Amino acid sequence: MSRPTDPGISFLGDADDPASAGLPSHLRYGGGPRLTPDPRPSWAPLAALGWRPSMADVRRGFAAVPPGRPAAPVVAASRRSAIVLLVHPGSPVASGTATAGADAAGSPADDAGAVACPVDGGRADDAHVVLIERSRTAGTHRGDIAFPGGVLQPGEEPVDGALREVWEEIGVPAADVEVIGSLDMVATQSGFVIAPFVGLLPARPALLIDRAELERAFSVPLADLAREDAHWYEALMGNVRLAQPFFTVGGDAVGWGTTGSLLVRLLTAAAAGHRAAGLRGEES
Repeated sequence: MSRPTDPGISFLGDADDPASAGLPSHLRYGGGPRLTPDPRPSWAPLAALGWRPSMADVRRGFAAVPPGRPAAPVVAASRRSAIVLLVHPGSPVASGTATAGADAAGSPADDAGAVACPVDGGRADDAHVVLIERSRTAGTHRGDIAFPGGVLQPGEEPVDGALREVWEEIGVPAADVEVIGSLDMVATQSGFVIAPFVGLLPARPALLIDRAELERAFSVPLADLAREDAHWYEALMGNVRLAQPFFTVGGDAVGWGTTGSLLVRLLTAAAAGHRAAGLRGEES
């Protein structure tokens, strides 16, 4: 998607608008959403110098982030849930792609329709974040782009529940995840109080998806999310005015709402980690 020429406003969602091709169906309708480019996110000066967020940037950045604070529910009978922002380097899995399926319990299974995650270009230490697309036919957040995670079991600690869900949804064992921090909890209008954690993986994972819950799982380089033309704000959806981040990569919507807000926090921390080392732009 190119930066719009009409006073910084782009209308996505019209059926005949090619830019809307990557938007989920529930965001595709005439005249909405209206997206306006974020004029100056905190990482913009680094991105202008060719910054490619590295694993070291993320680690340094979250070393300075205090533990996440609790949040009060905004809806009665909200459910406790936890997610993990999984970050991994660009180094490939042995086969060069991650292809696999999983049964409903999260264990590996053969699947002819398995998701493929091609290894993109870039440096081995480039940071990537794992995202999932929830089922388009089942569940309460159909077709949403999210981070792996889910509802906690009774008495379960949030970090334990988050890692359990990561295994069940995408087949990444808890032992492979180095949890380096947490972010402020998020209370949603849909009835969840979410505890977000940040975890590092030693290499690009083979993603084994639970097809009962997910359409796909994929990784996005943080460098693509940091680009000037990737970060927008939803200004209008129908008659409802919103002020939430919205990320697009190559015309595809890859994060909005809570996911978009957490991507902002991830990039902000990575940028702070880069600056903490006294680095500029492409240096790492």
